[in-house]
Amino acid sequence: MRQLKDRYSNFEAQRKRIVKFESLSKNKGGKKGGFKGLIKKIKEAGGGNSSELKCQGSKDSPGATNMKTFISNISACEADIKKACETDKPTINQTLIDSCEKKMSTFNTEVAKCQSNSSCTCWNSATLKAASDGISTCDISTVSKDIATFKKTCVSKFADCRKIEDGMSQIIYACSSQNSPDVLKAKLKSATANKDSLTNLKKAANSLTGRQSGSCSAFITGMKEVNALATSNPSSSEVATKAAAVTAAKPSSCSADEIKSLKDAVDDLEDAIEVLEKVINSIQEDLKVQTGSTASAADIAAATEPAASGSTAAASGNTTAASGGAGNTTMAAGSSMAPSSAAPNGTTTGAPTTMAAGNTTAPPTTSAGPANTTMAGNTTMAGGSSTTTGGSTTTGPSTTGGSTTAGSTTTGGSTSTTTGGSTSTTTGSTTTTVTTTTTVTTTTTVTTTTTAA
Repeated sequence: MRQLKDRYSNFEAQRKRIVKFESLSKNKGGKKGGFKGLIKKIKEAGGGNSSELKCQGSKDSPGATNMKTFISNISACEADIKKACETDKPTINQTLIDSCEKKMSTFNTEVAKCQSNSSCTCWNSATLKAASDGISTCDISTVSKDIATFKKTCVSKFADCRKIEDGMSQIIYACSSQNSPDVLKAKLKSATANKDSLTNLKKAANSLTGRQSGSCSAFITGMKEVNALATSNPSSSEVATKAAAVTAAKPSSCSADEIKSLKDAVDDLEDAIEVLEKVINSIQEDLKVQTGSTASAADIAAATEPAASGSTAAASGNTTAASGGAGNTTMAAGSSMAPSSAAPNGTTTGAPTTMAAGNTTAPPTTSAGPANTTMAGNTTMAGGSSTTTGGSTTTGPSTTGGSTTAGSTTTGGSTSTTTGGSTSTTTGSTTTTVTTTTTVTTTTTVTTTTTAA
């Protein structure tokens, strides 16, 4: 019976362990090439050039160094796993194991026969003795120990490579352009403020008792809302704001029935505070990957939200763009353009001015200069106050600048001048509508009627 217990039972346990560990090592060894894809992901995150990997735009930053270290370590995993799970595998005498397995089976069968036989002669039978002698050389304890050591080394090496793999996502996250040190510090500041606010709320809740009659259902509801917000968005600034508001609204007491609900809400707050602690630690780890160090209390206090990218357009309406010289000037819708003055003879004033539909052009300007005076775009020549003796006065041709767009402009009116008993009345009315004209030549004729004294 001792032989059955020591020899047979130990052999079976060792044989099964060898089979199991051998299968495990094959499984781990077969996955040795599964880490190659990780190298490609890190290279892409680092800019694609394996010789100049960058983290946050820098190839000399601690983050870039972590990328290089990761690639070096993960590249070694394939060879390390192959050695630990395949090359260093102990020699197994499978022929001996198979032979002994049969002998052990025969011995176990003969023992079972005698156990079910009340006759003592069975134990002294030649058949049982032969079976017992047959297993005396079946010892696989040494190889079983070697296999156990081999299995431990194989699993350990594979686990090391898994840890390296787990660090990949952190490196990629930390080196993403969307997670700059300033962004992470701002999140860290919010998360820290949220944790402090929840801690204050917890203290306020714990200070309440049920010795007096009162109600704090709204307070408990607020605590639950803060907890939900903190666990779903730990770095949101709304958490601290709402927690402070709920704390400020703390009732003087709670009813006895509400104390239990209050305690449950406090337990939930403790869970939320734990979540925030993990978030804070995680952000600090990301900063360490990026910069080589964590953020100090001063860094956290000084953190600000980075300015949003993109440009801000100026609001339109009643704004006249200033002209810095010749060139096109575009005016916003609804603007008013100041009156223009005639330039000296033969002078060109500015380039065409483009006005949006609906603009109002100030009163017309009268040119006193000789002919061939070119005015800036959208100018109407019309008669002003004039006293002329006999005949009519005609201004020279006025040429508007090219590419002028304007709405409808109406100028007109009459002026009466009395000189020495004579009355001169000048009436001019000109309506000009121009729509996208390349070159417009306009001649305005003012007729003057003179009544002699």
